[in-house]
Amino acid sequence: MTIKAVLFDKDGTLIDFADTFFEACAKIILHLSDDNHDLAENLADAVGFNMQTLDCRASSEIVGGTSMTIASIWQPILGKGSISQLTLELDGYFDRFTQLAVTPFEFTRPTLEKLDNMDFALGVATNDSETNARHHLGAIKVEDLFSFVAGYDSGYGPKPEPGMINAFAGQHKIAADEVIMVGDSINDLMAGKNAGTIAVAVTSGLANNEELAPFADYVIPDISQLPQLLIDLA
Repeated sequence: MTIKAVLFDKDGTLIDFADTFFEACAKIILHLSDDNHDLAENLADAVGFNMQTLDCRASSEIVGGTSMTIASIWQPILGKGSISQLTLELDGYFDRFTQLAVTPFEFTRPTLEKLDNMDFALGVATNDSETNARHHLGAIKVEDLFSFVAGYDSGYGPKPEPGMINAFAGQHKIAADEVIMVGDSINDLMAGKNAGTIAVAVTSGLANNEELAPFADYVIPDISQLPQLLIDLA
């Protein structure tokens, strides 16, 4: 098998999820609850977010889900509006509250440059919105290294569906099994499996080796280990 391209998840893989999203999540919850403590706690509990410690469980919908996933959980609790309207609001809030907080890992750009120099096509497939993804990649000055950026709303379906991987492969006129999918959540890895790619887990997000290994072909600490893995697989 010849690997020609690498498709990355964004949050927890290219950027630090906790530094970028946790404070933003708290702000969004407080905004939606109009600072009603009980309502805020209900919203937080429903997605496994802790308002006191500003963290969440690795399986939280905040980590692996889309804004629509979160909206479908929160709308019945809020008891107003529609899921589709709340989804649009959440996309806007996440964009607004994370722009100044988006934090790349120190190895993100150097690793991407190394892979680019190795002639791999690079892309991003995230369950964030495409607009937010492009804003984040621009903020950390890596968007120029990607030939493909897709979000849950780009028309290919969210992960764990294989649509974004198939679209990336199609854009480069290669087979899906010539792509490696790299991510820090089960949804990322299942998307890879569903598309027939090699699935590489990184533990730079919230999930650990034990949680990810059953769904991955390989587990590495972070993407800085990826160039050597690709050399070993060649």
